[in-house]
Amino acid sequence: MNVHREVERNEAALDYTGSKESAQRMARLYGQLKTALIDAGLAKE
Repeated sequence: MNVHREVERNEAALDYTGSKESAQRMARLYGQLKTALIDAGLAKE
C-alpha cells in the first residue's frame, strides 16, 4: 500500500466532506473494500 497516496486520499475526503470524522470513516470503508477485493482475488495488494 502506498502510504503517500492514502494520505492524499484522506485529505481529498476531508476537503470534500469538511469533516475529519467523515474522512476517517471513508478511509476505513475504503480499507475494508480493498481488503475484500484482495481476498476475492479481484485486486492486488
